[in-house]
Amino acid sequence: KNGSSIECDKAWKTGDFVWIQKSRGVMGYPVGDVNLKATFGETLGKAAGKGRGEPDKETLILELWELSGLQKQVAQLDDLSVAGLDEQYQAGRMPQQVYEYLVPILKDAYQADRIKRHLLARFQKSLDPACIEAVLSWLRSPLGQKITRLEEAASTPEGVRQMTMYAAMLQSDPPPQERLRLVERLDKAIKATDLMLDMATITVNETMNGVVAAMPQQVDIDPVTLSRHLKTHREEMRKQFQKAATTTFLYAYQPLSDKELEEYIAFAESEHGMRYHKVLVEEMKRIQLDAAYHVAKGMNSLLPSQM
Repeated sequence: KNGSSIECDKAWKTGDFVWIQKSRGVMGYPVGDVNLKATFGETLGKAAGKGRGEPDKETLILELWELSGLQKQVAQLDDLSVAGLDEQYQAGRMPQQVYEYLVPILKDAYQADRIKRHLLARFQKSLDPACIEAVLSWLRSPLGQKITRLEEAASTPEGVRQMTMYAAMLQSDPPPQERLRLVERLDKAIKATDLMLDMATITVNETMNGVVAAMPQQVDIDPVTLSRHLKTHREEMRKQFQKAATTTFLYAYQPLSDKELEEYIAFAESEHGMRYHKVLVEEMKRIQLDAAYHVAKGMNSLLPSQM
């Protein structure tokens, strides 16, 4: 309505938003900001229904990618992956040669475009239209959008730093028991602890495989023994990751009331909510396996030169 125009591949209207698809993804605009007649022609119903504006499955998945916050979170994975290296290097505990060698390996392992392709392909294969529509209905809601913004903020490097300080504060100022009960339900519904535990196990296993392949004579523990060790201590590790998941939820969702958090849990525990999160968790584990293998191969080339 301000006189500007946007070139796009597709446009459609759902609820109070008009969505446009471009090569880079999907963007939404409030209906009040769009000249509907100029966009869709005289018969808006036809354009927003089964005519020119009807979105196909691929388009809806791109909208899900945008609204869920996955686009922004995945874009930050490469920076987050090297955060630990940065700390080690700045503290003088990692040689500059090793640091400069590993940083590009990690960044390439978590390359955003590749992860996006894997996730979108998995959604296309494993989510039916009814599930996609149910998830989008939640993500388009005001509360769904609010939660996405909170999750995006918590996943930034600054959010991670703030979360560390928040975790220390929890020792002296614990949350109410009801709040803890709610975040435990959410953790169970979206399988956050399971994901962190499995991804950590994958990373350790693949890293050790790379170390053993690089210098078998210098390593005292073989991958089989390590795998048994990880299984033996799995429950202890689970408790640690469950504590981390609880801290993450308590920090990220501080602005939410208990009622709002219960609404989120209701979606997560619904048939379509559980299906969506199950598919997402399974694909993220597969992506982590690929990334850990990529890093292990890089270590295979590095380690002999460091001996």
